[in-house]
Amino acid sequence: MKISSTFLPQTYWDEVGGLETLSAFEVQVDNKTLVVGISVGKMVGPALDDAEVSPLAMRVVSRVIDYHQLNHLEGAPFVVAEIKGTLAAVKRVREVFRLAPHRSGLMLMCSSESVYKAAFSALCVDFNCVTLSNGQ
Repeated sequence: MKISSTFLPQTYWDEVGGLETLSAFEVQVDNKTLVVGISVGKMVGPALDDAEVSPLAMRVVSRVIDYHQLNHLEGAPFVVAEIKGTLAAVKRVREVFRLAPHRSGLMLMCSSESVYKAAFSALCVDFNCVTLSNGQ
């Protein structure tokens, strides 16, 4: 499975007073494209409103949803996937990517910072594509 992730374009948030880069990506998985966000948090129910996440993580969720709705097919699924274990994080991310339909949106909810770091490594992020807000 070939995975390559690039950051979504920066977005302006009034709360932080400018542009910010979030953990939100356009991900190419073999021959399909996904919109993916990743954060630390947990699901306490089946709906996205049932997520227990920080304000920053909610901005990631909002960014992924907005980008997905604007740039992908109407009706394409949006899936929230929990990732609970550090040792299984990479395998779980790859499984979610394999099962996700083309042009779907995904939110990866990691149970801790260590799980986030392990899962993030599976995204194969292209850091050369990062555009900083100060023009660098």
